[in-house]
Amino acid sequence: MYLQVSAQFSEMSLWEKTQFGLGRPLDYATPAKKPIKPKKKIIVVIGFMIGGIVAVGFILVREMVNDTITSTDVLKEFEKPVLGAIPDFSVIGELDPNERQYIGDKSVSNQLITLFDHISPISEAYRRLRINVVYANPDKEYKILMVSSATKGEGKSTVAANLAVTFTGSEKKVLIIDLDLRRPTQHKIFGENKEPGLSDALFDATKDVRLSTVAPNVDLITVGHKTPEPASVLDSKRLKQLIDKYRSEYDHIILDTAPYGIISDSASLLRLIDGLIVVSRFNVTTKRELKFTLEGLEHLNADVLGIVLNAFDPKKSTDYYTNYNYYKRTYSEYYKYR
Repeated sequence: MYLQVSAQFSEMSLWEKTQFGLGRPLDYATPAKKPIKPKKKIIVVIGFMIGGIVAVGFILVREMVNDTITSTDVLKEFEKPVLGAIPDFSVIGELDPNERQYIGDKSVSNQLITLFDHISPISEAYRRLRINVVYANPDKEYKILMVSSATKGEGKSTVAANLAVTFTGSEKKVLIIDLDLRRPTQHKIFGENKEPGLSDALFDATKDVRLSTVAPNVDLITVGHKTPEPASVLDSKRLKQLIDKYRSEYDHIILDTAPYGIISDSASLLRLIDGLIVVSRFNVTTKRELKFTLEGLEHLNADVLGIVLNAFDPKKSTDYYTNYNYYKRTYSEYYKYR
């Protein structure tokens, strides 16, 4: 009994010691008008900085991974003149390059735009190309021109055909010879029969070379029947004699040859020509392919006039975009008054 009373007394004493007297608050808590954390301005600034770093990093990585020709500035790395940038057909929008149209009774490819649309920005680009070729070296006449490329699908045949047509604008007589014996294209562009053609006359001395007038002041020699050894045909004495003969009959001769970057068939023709044009395709040709091609031609002492950037798309290019849009707008406005 004593122990129980003693324990209760101790509890009462402890309770009394823990009680405080009456008091009053010194200050009342107020709700925060803005959060202490996070600090939005700092977060926004840091976000912009991180976003910029990521964007720059992405561009640098993309440029490192993407080895294709994406601008005319990239071509300047090769220390060869940039003769021209031919716009992609998307610039004019309504014309499908894969379709054809009739000029008279002949069906020609829409890619031959210089023949039927003289005021197109693409046609103007080809006229600029012609000027740059003619005046590449004022002390030398470029009568026989060879058009080649680094690889297939770059549009060298289209460039060759349109360049031939633009030469006739100054009342010049032009001959195109399709010497891409493995993948001939000129007969398709101009709507001609491939056979008979050059190979038939080379293998049979009794046959004359068939010349087809495909446009005003433009003649075409097609490839003819398929040959088992294209390289030997291009190195033949008979072909050299024909080219020498036509040199005196035409103001310009354009040789459409196989891509030198992958086929060396046309190497023997280098001693017959006055100059060579290398065609590259925007966002297709790689810098490695173009470098390999130019080094091979340089090793053979070829007179490379320069490089043409084909199918150039200003919307996807990092350079020239603003200038090109300005040029396109003023060019269109100028022709409205004609």
